[in-house]
Amino acid sequence: MSLNQQAEMNKKWFLTEKIIACLITLWGMYTLYGIVATIYGMISSGFVKSGNTTYLQILQTDHLGILLSLGCIFGGIFLFYSDKTGWLLTLICSSMFAISLFMSAAANRDNVKKTALFFYQSYSVTAILFVIILILLIQKPFREKYQPTPKNWRTAGLIFIVLLADKILM
Repeated sequence: MSLNQQAEMNKKWFLTEKIIACLITLWGMYTLYGIVATIYGMISSGFVKSGNTTYLQILQTDHLGILLSLGCIFGGIFLFYSDKTGWLLTLICSSMFAISLFMSAAANRDNVKKTALFFYQSYSVTAILFVIILILLIQKPFREKYQPTPKNWRTAGLIFIVLLADKILM
């Protein structure tokens, strides 16, 4: 590969990194807004005061979504500025969103009316997009750029396992 071809390839990966960073950040903002709006709606409508749910139940239901959304926002911003922590955060958050969306789509595929079928199919499509992002982020140019140590991989793996266990058990 000539030097010119290598420089062109590096530009493509650089651009890919910036696009992924922007997409992840926007997704984090979108999901955080959705969760906060839902919680605000439940509180302001009097749903909580009526005894149908408690603040603790809201926290148990929505804490993982809030954490992942914040992880996406910070990870995307850090990734945009080529920070290793941002790269690791986007790996973790992309993995978790892919799994969460696939789980939601699978759990609701048989329980929905025909009119809502597209909504749950879109979960699968979005999960596939996160898998594509994850595959791109673990490609050789990113691994060479960020040079993760075995400790980085173990830490990211442990965080992922804890978040996955939280998703499954809660």
